[in-house]
Amino acid sequence: MADVRILRAKVITHATGRLLSLETCREHLEIVPIDGDSDNESHPDDQLILGMLDAAVAHAEQFTGLSLLVRTWEVAMDEFPADGFELPRPPFIELLSFSAVNDSDGELDPSTYLVDDYGTPEQPVIVRATSTWPVVTKAPNTIKLRYRAGYQAEEDPDSDAPPLPRSLRAALLLVLGHLYENREDSVEKALASIPNGAEALMRPLRVRLGMA
Repeated sequence: MADVRILRAKVITHATGRLLSLETCREHLEIVPIDGDSDNESHPDDQLILGMLDAAVAHAEQFTGLSLLVRTWEVAMDEFPADGFELPRPPFIELLSFSAVNDSDGELDPSTYLVDDYGTPEQPVIVRATSTWPVVTKAPNTIKLRYRAGYQAEEDPDSDAPPLPRSLRAALLLVLGHLYENREDSVEKALASIPNGAEALMRPLRVRLGMA
């Protein structure tokens, strides 16, 4: 398809929760909780581990261009591209709104566009379904589209988000293990030397970022 753009996105609703459970992290790190209250077993490193998991996820998102955690994103344009545009920060879950400043000054008629996910369901292309896009007021960010994107958290199996790919799960655990083994270093220093295997697992899932 000609003239398909990739747009930058900004976060509207930040993520809550974590992709992997504390139990999964402990198991990978071979950490045994301290015996005590059976309903509240803990380990002195629990908060450290969760912080390192957050750092591992942030690194993976930066490296891949994906939205690993479920968030609401928004992209904005001054004008419609000739053909269509890809939504950044996949995996796409659902379209929430598509609006433009025009005569009706509101939501676009769903009959005027199509979410084309043929072959790429996790990063669809928004294309026009009519001969032309609607006429809009020429102004910065006059066209806005909001959508949800991200992967299913381990502790939220009923989520409508797609499951976390096994390769990403393995990569996160590799990075977590590396950070924990090098916990005397700063997170920044430890991330500068993460295992090659982690990036090898993530590299096939990298997406383009920015305008194309």
